[in-house]
Amino acid sequence: MERLVCLAVGYAFGLIQTGYLCGKFQKKDIRTMGSVMRDD
Repeated sequence: MERLVCLAVGYAFGLIQTGYLCGKFQKKDIRTMGSVMRDD
């Protein structure tokens, strides 16, 4: 039973998009910023 709970919690945390949330906290839209690794 403990294994199932750990599996469910790990799956739930894996669904969270951390890059999107960090961008929201910094008031940046990562969808419009694009990649950081650009050669301009």
